[in-house]
Formats: sequence, C-alpha cells, structure tokens
Amino acid sequence: MRPPDEATPTAHRERLQALAVLHRPRVRRVALRFLRDPDAADDVTQDVFVRLQRSPPKLDDTRIGSWLHTVTLNLCRDQLRRRARAAERLATDDAPATAAAAGADPAARLDRDRARRALDQAIERLPADQARAIRLRFVEGLSYGDIARRLGVPQGTVASRVFRALARLGQDVEALHLEVLS
Repeated sequence: MRPPDEATPTAHRERLQALAVLHRPRVRRVALRFLRDPDAADDVTQDVFVRLQRSPPKLDDTRIGSWLHTVTLNLCRDQLRRRARAAERLATDDAPATAAAAGADPAARLDRDRARRALDQAIERLPADQARAIRLRFVEGLSYGDIARRLGVPQGTVASRVFRALARLGQDVEALHLEVLS
C-alpha cells in the first residue's frame, strides 16, 4: 500500500514525525554499532532523518525501514572514510619532520629500509589468514572486533592468528638480526 497523498504540509510533517519516532532508535543503534562513537552515531542519525525530510522516498511504510537502514549504512561508511582521510592528513603532516630526521643519517635509513623489506618478506611467508590478520591489525589499525567482523570469524580466532603471526615474525626478525650482526 502506498502512502496516502500528503496534500497538506501538516499531514506530511506528521507522517515524518511518526516515522522518526518509530525508526530513530534502530537507526541510532545501527550507527553506534558501526561507528562505535556515540557523538558520531547521533550525527549520522540526524543526517538520516534530514535526508528523509528533504527528499522522502516514495515507499510505503513497510519498506521505509529498509531505506533508512541503507541510508544509515552509507552515511556511516562516509563517516569512516572521512576519519581515515583525516588520519592520513595527520600522518602526512608529520612525515616531513620524520623524513628530515631520517635523511640525516643515510646508514640508518638504509638499515630501516632493509628491515622494512625483511619484515614485508616475513609477512608474505606467513599463512594467508595470519598475514591478513597482521595487516588489518597493524597496517589498517583495526581492532580485533572490527577484524573479526570483516573476516567473518570469532574475535578469539583473530587474536590467536595475530598472536601466532607475531610469534613467527619474532623468530624471523631475530634470525635476521643475528644475520645482520655477523
């Protein structure tokens, strides 16, 4: 059943208010679960209902929940992308000072480059599930919970993969360090 034509602004406003009262708690729960930040979840929730008010979809009340869920997830993804870009900008802003300090000693820079290549090679030798867990944890900076959701495995499995990978990497790095010293 399609929503009745809302010939009057009052009817339209009342319908939007009723939808907000009905769906706001669920939209906020989804945003909070996705973002893990109450303030960001509140912002996304407000943006969802602003979008609903500005351009309401032509859906009946039984399908509006799916539309709201999709918009919520899209706004959460946008929020996470903005966070990642901001973190990148901060890292880039610090990079010149780090690069200048590293450039002062060519031997130290060469040692760091060799160590980085050795570590990359050691990660490539890990079993695929452990290598992926290590990259998600330490390169992308995800929490164990986020990694578990992304990989579709229990959080304990992620923790054991990271632990085993670090143990193997420690052995490889120790062997490499002894090689460099000799």
